Amino acid sequence: CWVCLGVFGAAFERRSPILDNHASANPLYERIPSIGEEPYDSFLAVPLVLAGEAIGVIAVQRQERDHFLRSDLTALKVVASQLAGSVDSVRALSVLSAPKRTVKSQSVPKVIHGLAVSGGTALGCSRRHRSSESIAELLSTVPGTTTLKDFDDARQRTANQIEHLQSLVVSRLPEAVSLIFSAHLMILKDQVFRSLIARCVQDGDTVGAALASTLEQFQETLLASSSALIREKVQDLEDVAVRLTRNLLTSEQSPVKAGASDVVIAREILPSELVLMSLENPAGLIPVEGAVTSHVSILARSLGLPVIITEDQSVLEVKDNTKILMDGYTGNIYVSPEPQLVAKFEEQLVSVPSNSGQETDIIAGPAATSDGEVIKVRANVNLLSEIPRIRQVRADGIGLYRTEFPFMIRNSFPDEESQYLVYSKLVDAFSDSVVTFRTVDVGGDKTLRYSTSAEANPELGLRGIRFSLRHRSLFSQQLKAILRAGATCPELRIMFPMVSSVDQFLTAVEITECAIRELNHDGIPAHPSPQLGIMLEVPAVVGTINEMAEQADFLSIGSNDFVQYMLAADRGNEGVKEHYQPHHPAVMRALAQVVGVANSMSVPISICGEMAQKALYLPFMVGIGIRDFSVAPSVRPELCRRLQAIDASRATEHAAEILRQATLKGVQDVLDEWRNGFSTSEYISN
Repeated sequence: CWVCLGVFGAAFERRSPILDNHASANPLYERIPSIGEEPYDSFLAVPLVLAGEAIGVIAVQRQERDHFLRSDLTALKVVASQLAGSVDSVRALSVLSAPKRTVKSQSVPKVIHGLAVSGGTALGCSRRHRSSESIAELLSTVPGTTTLKDFDDARQRTANQIEHLQSLVVSRLPEAVSLIFSAHLMILKDQVFRSLIARCVQDGDTVGAALASTLEQFQETLLASSSALIREKVQDLEDVAVRLTRNLLTSEQSPVKAGASDVVIAREILPSELVLMSLENPAGLIPVEGAVTSHVSILARSLGLPVIITEDQSVLEVKDNTKILMDGYTGNIYVSPEPQLVAKFEEQLVSVPSNSGQETDIIAGPAATSDGEVIKVRANVNLLSEIPRIRQVRADGIGLYRTEFPFMIRNSFPDEESQYLVYSKLVDAFSDSVVTFRTVDVGGDKTLRYSTSAEANPELGLRGIRFSLRHRSLFSQQLKAILRAGATCPELRIMFPMVSSVDQFLTAVEITECAIRELNHDGIPAHPSPQLGIMLEVPAVVGTINEMAEQADFLSIGSNDFVQYMLAADRGNEGVKEHYQPHHPAVMRALAQVVGVANSMSVPISICGEMAQKALYLPFMVGIGIRDFSVAPSVRPELCRRLQAIDASRATEHAAEILRQATLKGVQDVLDEWRNGFSTSEYISN
């Protein structure tokens, strides 16, 4: 209602809601009687914000004074967060199109070797993910006899399938609370899209050729946009094109199978795409090396999706609907496997014994060493779908909730309301336990397509707390969402990642306290005094650990990045992987130092990451005084079993011997003395 431009314009300009139950007294109020506007006195306006940009305002108003309540504001915020994504998709429909790519073909070997990064085996039919050559090939197979009616029928089937996926998102992935398929549906239902196809057909093109030319036109226009958000819609268009073309083919020939029978082959896969892919329950995923970040691997494990990474580019030449066998134990990928091999594989699957009863025995009580040292084993959480598993293994609360995943699986920043809805589900599920939220940790290998800019050295760039302090409005929104969700949580923890100075931590504390005051002022229930902690990941924390321990309520060692930065070896860089050695004497001594200081000052300290769940390092961790671990839910039973075999006093002697070593070989020799007491696998099964 732009006759009320003054108040609503302020909401747009400030990018913050306005609730005024006596608007006529507001100096911003502008009424224009000449156009017949009613004298409304209660106003409620909420801006539509996308990626930090205000794109509109949604408002309601009533004639009487004092009409709107705080609950009305909350409800309108939820509506605004949903509507913002839809408005963005509408904007994208004014532009649209896909570049042509060519690929040299090469022969495909019968066996392709790779590395299994998410356990499990799979047997299914291949499907290439979001590849332009796949779209082109599919379009080229659309029969010339296909009619516009066939096209309309395929459009409707595609829309029905996408709406089904939308319902799955709502029920299974609360992190994706926005209408992530709105752009897909709008493209399908857009009359301009349909009329262009019809015009090409009337001019003599086949439906397949008409669809190809229209897609090309739309993609070229999208890619030419100055808006990154608009350019990202190309991926939505490609997804719609593949789904639509497959539905065009279903009435003429055997379709390329989708869903649980798929083994997806990907040149590139993003966290958001992986999550959406999981909704169709594919059998497995095969990415080309470099296409999967460590966090995509973490997501795949959370989703229970077998993944084998390969360096062999020939896998990209595998035709759709080719039978694929993935062996998650050896990392081998069998293309068109012989029937005898398939039979043997299926026989092995049937014969695998269940150990569920054994797990129940292990997790019935608290974790402890053989001499009675009680140890907390908490759970890492990536997705809320892991909650049932965490309850099953009886974790000692949530040691790390990675809040960046709701950011990574979306196409824009989730606002406060969206985050609150997600966070509250986690807190409600563990209302009597410790719940630790790590504030958003993006940058490095956790990029946000809609925000993170290219950096020459991203691992040393705008990461973790640096990103949050640079974007304080977003940081404040996240903190408010956490504080609101944890209002009644008995032990709410907020942890800040990548802290490199006491100053950064104190600034984060100040912003948190400000968020608490603002929520109290607005009468919104919020936790009054959460525990605030530091994630120890960079070498700078070692030199200032005494001061950090004085200021923080708790500390947590993020072992993956701690090792990476201590040794200046990018853990995702194949060229330097031999230099990424967690058992380096400097790493071991630094760990012992920070744990020793924390324990001497009675500051709780925990550890997460690969070192926390690698059997070889477990005695050392116990020996230096760590009594709090945070691991993947599936790891907890085995970790408890291994802790029961460790004598804490002997572990202390073991750690002391390691700390006396000056070489990698020396440390390895001491570690090997304990190896015979563990299984042949270095990693606790996950």
